[in-house]
Amino acid sequence: MSLRWKYIVVAHAATTATAAVFVILHKAFVQLDRDAMLYSLVGVLALALSVTLLAAYRSFVAKPLERIKRGAERLSSGDRTARVAVEGGDEMSQLAVCVDRMARSLIAIQEDLERQVADRTQDLQAVLVEVRERSKALEQVNRELAEADRRKTEFLTNVSHELRTPLNAIVGFLGLLKDGLFEDEAERQEYLANAELCATHLMRTVVDVLSSARLEAGHIDVSISEIDTGTVLMDVVNILEMERSGASVVIRIENDCGARVVADELKLRQILVNLVANALKFTEQGEVTIRVRTGEEFVTFEVEDSGAGIPADELERIFQKFHQVEGQRTHHQGGTGLGLAITRELVELMGGEIHAESDGLGQGALFRFTLPGAKRLEPVESPA
Repeated sequence: MSLRWKYIVVAHAATTATAAVFVILHKAFVQLDRDAMLYSLVGVLALALSVTLLAAYRSFVAKPLERIKRGAERLSSGDRTARVAVEGGDEMSQLAVCVDRMARSLIAIQEDLERQVADRTQDLQAVLVEVRERSKALEQVNRELAEADRRKTEFLTNVSHELRTPLNAIVGFLGLLKDGLFEDEAERQEYLANAELCATHLMRTVVDVLSSARLEAGHIDVSISEIDTGTVLMDVVNILEMERSGASVVIRIENDCGARVVADELKLRQILVNLVANALKFTEQGEVTIRVRTGEEFVTFEVEDSGAGIPADELERIFQKFHQVEGQRTHHQGGTGLGLAITRELVELMGGEIHAESDGLGQGALFRFTLPGAKRLEPVESPA
């Protein structure tokens, strides 16, 4: 029922009640004149209508509005379980239903916005994590590039030194020989030997640089064959005989009789020359030992010295290009920083592995690498 009809019913009830009151008053006060009766009727009717309308307003308007207000306040405070409900079918209940629907719609919109914000926040956090990871990766790449640039700069400095020093010495010794500035044949032979030593060192430097470039470009060829290790070891000792620091450094060979490997002979010789030359360079006195041991599938080579040694944290890094152990260059003649890197690449190219061992500075070092071994041939007995 609408409010209009509610008020009509209330007014009708009020009129009826007034008429009843008037009849009662008329019987009670029959002696009153006509004007007094009229005034009494109007007063009673006004009073009844006022009381009735006030009660109707409170019941039909004020209370529903208060319920709507309380429900709206609960919704605005964040209570999503609140409902704005007014019983009945009049305009106030319809208003309450509209307010409640609007509140539900706003709550749904708010929840949807919160979900979208949560999703976007999660996506943003994922993006931030990815950005941080990429930033860290980029920083690592930048550090590696900076380190590579530093090593290459140091490499160029070292190569310049390694090339100029023997060239200057060769030019100097040849100049002395050309001008006849020697006292006897022994001194002349000494000048020639020194010039030859410098030329050998220069050639090895050039070979290292060219080998590194060819390995990096993937243009190096490997010719695999079965090799007698004894012959290769003697060649290495003969090549390096002049690089010994003197009688205080001894080269020893411990070789299994008949040990044979499947490898590239030139590459194997280059590997051993690099390792033994490196051992001689950092050994002022004592010995350098070359060992060869045969196994079921591989032949193990070891080059051990009693020289300067290697710190534990440098054992893996010494095989990196351009890397040199800190502090050793100031005590020994430097190098290009390519020898051990080339050695590792050549060993791995022929199917082997290499690593270094050392108990620390001043404790010497041992380099061990393996290569595929050749099957030994059993001796055949001649018929009796």
